[in-house]
Amino acid sequence: KKINKGCCVGGAISYPHVIVSKGSVDEVEITSVKVDEQRVLHVTFDGGVTEKNSEDLFGLFVYCPELRKCHALQPVPRAVETVTEELPEAFIGQELHLYGFLQDDKGRTSDTIYAKLDTSSIL
Repeated sequence: KKINKGCCVGGAISYPHVIVSKGSVDEVEITSVKVDEQRVLHVTFDGGVTEKNSEDLFGLFVYCPELRKCHALQPVPRAVETVTEELPEAFIGQELHLYGFLQDDKGRTSDTIYAKLDTSSIL
């Protein structure tokens, strides 16, 4: 199945339209994305936490088109509502595309959650 067929426009990739997961688990909204001077990525999201979904896992991939590399962050429970992890040094100064998703205890996932981050001001 080619779920990403529609993300290429005129031969170029439309990064916001890339799909890494598709499913029925309720999505979250990314509310803040930043990288500090120590290369630590801070992503905050509104988890919409309930008693039933607090243990859903939020996974996040950071893709750097310039390097053609992806960095997977350690998944966190939805209830934590924040992901913090040091990025590879080579990612700093680059445009980064973040792709998140939720996974419940039955293995079902959410649709892709996308955010963009320009780290060119952090050198």
